[in-house]
Amino acid sequence: MKKQSVVLSMGNLNLDIYIKTDAIPRPDESVDAYETYMGGGGSAANFSVAVARLGLGSRFLGSVGNDQFGDMLIRELESEGVDTRFIKRVSHERTGTVVVIVGLDGSKRMIRYPGLTWG
Repeated sequence: MKKQSVVLSMGNLNLDIYIKTDAIPRPDESVDAYETYMGGGGSAANFSVAVARLGLGSRFLGSVGNDQFGDMLIRELESEGVDTRFIKRVSHERTGTVVVIVGLDGSKRMIRYPGLTWG
């Protein structure tokens, strides 16, 4: 029986929150969003998912906080077929989060809370 090769990705696993709007609010102002999305992000994690979707063995090495966002992100990777056994859960830090504000023209502005780095 031949063993399947596994592609290992190392890096960040973040919670990405996308908000699509036509205006950036000024201080003390509110604007409407046209669309929102929340899910896993981080280039290494995204690469792991792409590898798994190609039908290859995929493993992710990184860290998340021991919080509900970390739980959600690990479940999301597992549902895509990524081996998550090497994701470290850290109780003293929260999972990294990125809020991405997307303009109607596709331009992006990001606010990043780095949380844990993969190391």
